[in-house]
Amino acid sequence: MILYTTMPHELMLGQEMERYPDCMEIDYRGIQLEVQMHSPFCFRVERIISTEPGHYLIADIQPGSFLQYSPSDFAR
Repeated sequence: MILYTTMPHELMLGQEMERYPDCMEIDYRGIQLEVQMHSPFCFRVERIISTEPGHYLIADIQPGSFLQYSPSDFAR
């Protein structure tokens, strides 16, 4: 979305930005994801941040799916 305005982004998107305050971006097997921590070892996928069309076809990382934490899955 492109907004052509002189108003600060906080005023325009304030409510939208507060919608997912505890989300974080992670690199899961080389794919950028926005996730929300569900429990100490489990994340819920909120969205896929990728330009690769094939990433959106992977069933394990679809928004709403849960990822179990495994240190080998996350890039360092």
